Amino acid sequence: MKKIDMKIIIVSALITTIVGCGSGGGSSETTVTKNVNKVKESAVTCFGENLYQVGEYDTVYSYNGITHDGITQNGITRKNIEVSQLEDKIGSNQFEMRETYPGVLASVTDTVLIWPGAGWVELKGRVVIKRDAPQMSTYKFDTVDPLIVSWFSLREGEHKSIYTSYDLETFSPDSSPRTKNESEYFEQKVTFVGFKNINVNGVDYNTCQITDEQIYNEGTITYQVFYQTNTGLPLKKITITEKDGKTDNQEETLISYKFNGTELLN
Repeated sequence: MKKIDMKIIIVSALITTIVGCGSGGGSSETTVTKNVNKVKESAVTCFGENLYQVGEYDTVYSYNGITHDGITQNGITRKNIEVSQLEDKIGSNQFEMRETYPGVLASVTDTVLIWPGAGWVELKGRVVIKRDAPQMSTYKFDTVDPLIVSWFSLREGEHKSIYTSYDLETFSPDSSPRTKNESEYFEQKVTFVGFKNINVNGVDYNTCQITDEQIYNEGTITYQVFYQTNTGLPLKKITITEKDGKTDNQEETLISYKFNGTELLN
């Protein structure tokens, strides 16, 4: 897997499963809902605390996309998330979230602060382990300038920019014991575009559209995520990856989002 492709797993892990990703399979159409009162509203209505309960989440997504060389890709992805309670910080709830990808041999462990009053999620620590035998790679994110994985307190048209970095440590047991360390800074710009009505599999949903643009040394990844109002469920996500003048597109839709065996997607 190429380096920028790995970032899609690393950086979007929470975004795609807890605070952002697709909905239902099949065709989908997005239309803009006009704000009759012309008053900029907050996306906090799309902040769903029910997605951060202690327990186990199982998610299923369908995806389809086109690579820069015209290859069409589609299929199903499954992810498992285990949430455990940590000691709360002042004004926020602290959790550990471990995410695994069946068949990919990768795991993501996050330390997350949830600020219910402010309506945003702060990633205080992230460790990603990817096993590609015989090599094992460990990504450790900077906790000094934390990555914000959701910013639901933004009003329509507002954005927030964040800078963060990560260290990459690789280990190959078939060679002399050694570690290779890399570090790269990147900028993340989160924007609340506005409220949108989307139709997925014949069902209309009111959502908040949040755009997440991440700029790296070798390219840019942009996510357009649609969260259902009131529940916070990520109903659709569009990913655009740009590198070396080439563009890959992928759309994900949520098929199932279960908490301890109970389906949350209605």
